[in-house]
Amino acid sequence: IDPVIQEIDSVLAKPLSQTMLANSITYTPGTVTIDVDVPKKLLYVGVINPRKREEVIPLEPYIERWIEK
Repeated sequence: IDPVIQEIDSVLAKPLSQTMLANSITYTPGTVTIDVDVPKKLLYVGVINPRKREEVIPLEPYIERWIEK
């Protein structure tokens, strides 16, 4: 176990999209979204074990397709 806070950049621009992504991250075991910087498109995520960006936000492409376009 190596808990860290990861700064995750996102392609999502709309606040609703970022909120949905933040919630989906928090529902993933071992992760919790701590903060979202909407203008900078950054999420701060607490993780028990460091992970690759794609492992933390696997739903981002789907949210982008559903809401952003």
